Amino acid sequence: MSNHDNFDISTKSILNLSDEVKNKISLLFDEMNSIFHSIFLKGFINLKKSTINELKSFQSRILKLELNSFAFYVNEFIKSAERLLNFRDNQDGAIETDNTEVERDLEQLTQFFNYIIVYLRVYERVQTKSIVLSSMK
Repeated sequence: MSNHDNFDISTKSILNLSDEVKNKISLLFDEMNSIFHSIFLKGFINLKKSTINELKSFQSRILKLELNSFAFYVNEFIKSAERLLNFRDNQDGAIETDNTEVERDLEQLTQFFNYIIVYLRVYERVQTKSIVLSSMK
């Protein structure tokens, strides 16, 4: 898996992808937007195992498109979320936010969530530019 230092969301890297790959990514990102919007509305503490499974499925499709840096962030989000879910399940559904492990996982979830949202927003903006540019030809 790619190191997070290789997080490449540059306009040039996205514009250089083939139309077929861009279309697949666009569909995946629409799905990802929906999943993350749901997570954002419900909050990290209320994450469900089914959401984590959706993300795992999503991540495998990202890897097939060789978006390794993006997949890295999704994977890290999943790992933090699973630790938080396990902790919550072991505590009969209660999460003490003063627990340092829980705090760390919540911080990591927030950080990776933000990276993923940035990636999605940049991609969305680039896609819009790409459509405008191609219509001007």
